[in-house]
Amino acid sequence: MIRDQLNKGILNDVLMMVNQKLYFRLRQKGLDAYSGPHESYGIIAEEFNKELLDALHSNNTENFKEELLDIIVACVVSYASILKAEEE
Repeated sequence: MIRDQLNKGILNDVLMMVNQKLYFRLRQKGLDAYSGPHESYGIIAEEFNKELLDALHSNNTENFKEELLDIIVACVVSYASILKAEEE
C-alpha cells in the first residue's frame, strides 16, 4: 500500500486546530489538572471506546475528526497534569 505524503502546511493546520480545541476546552472547563493517570485514562478511553468508535461505525468523517481532536486534547491535558504533579 502506497500512502500519500503529508506536508508541513497540513501539519501546521492540524496543530492550529489542536491549539484552538485545547483553548476551547480550557475556557469550558478551566485549568484544572486531571487527578492522576487513572482519570486521564478514563477520559481518553471514553473518548475512544464510545465517541470515536461511534463516529467510525457511522462513517461520519467530520465527527471522527472532532473525536480525534478531543482525544489529542485529552492527551495534552493528561501529559500537562502529570508534569504539574511532578513539580510538587
